[in-house]
Amino acid sequence: MATKISYILLLTMAALTTASIYNAPTNRKLEQLRKLTDILHEKLITENCLNEEKNKRSLMEASSDGVQLEAQSELYQHLVDLLIACRKAKQEKTTTKVVFVLFAAPKRTNTTSTTSTPTTTTTPTTTTTPTTTPTTTTPTTTTTTPALLPLECGNAINLTESWRLDHSGSEIRPINGKTNCDTRDMINSGRPWFRFVGQAGNKLLDKCVPMESCGTNVAMWSNATMPSTVGNITPFQVYGAWRQGCARFTRRASVMRCSGGNHDFVYRFDDASAQCDFGFCGMSS
Repeated sequence: MATKISYILLLTMAALTTASIYNAPTNRKLEQLRKLTDILHEKLITENCLNEEKNKRSLMEASSDGVQLEAQSELYQHLVDLLIACRKAKQEKTTTKVVFVLFAAPKRTNTTSTTSTPTTTTTPTTTTTPTTTPTTTTPTTTTTTPALLPLECGNAINLTESWRLDHSGSEIRPINGKTNCDTRDMINSGRPWFRFVGQAGNKLLDKCVPMESCGTNVAMWSNATMPSTVGNITPFQVYGAWRQGCARFTRRASVMRCSGGNHDFVYRFDDASAQCDFGFCGMSS
């Protein structure tokens, strides 16, 4: 009951805190939300829900406060959901022990009566039923530990921008009138793992699109086969479309499957090139 109340308080606190933040100016919202996200992340580590030091979570230093606030909000809500799920899993992880006792029938004694005659005396004969020792049986109890997400999946940042789904070469300039440059920003942020969610789709684009798509100059995509095993880091190549063709540029990246879901993947930019402007395109499947 106490754990259930803590869940309710946590959700209420998150709702009230978010409401108060969104009444403030945009830059102040972003600052407060980052502080709350740091506190929540430390709470996850304290409760053994995460076992990795805090990573940088800001994807684009040059992004507008509005774009960064949207991404930070997604991360904050993800950490809230992760903490609730972790506490619930701990509550449900109980071990029961059942003992069955088989009792023997009560001891019974049969005694013959003594018959007396004037000349004959009969000695009583006693028959005793052997005592059976009670048997105690303890069944084997199996405890199942809930499966935990790989650390990379729990700490991945969310790409949520709708312009990542532009596959038509619309020349969108989403970053203060400039094109997005994931390659530079991800290197500067320590190459965080990232996933596509919400308006950005649910996976990396797997087909060629015209240049000037996805809010950037060189639209990054890949038709590589994604891994089928959860938790394995798999290297693959991403391609950048330009005037000379769909694979004018080639860059290195990694991918990891987080669960058995069809499109539950996180990605990481591994290449040393910070050339701009290159951006990752999303798609919905």
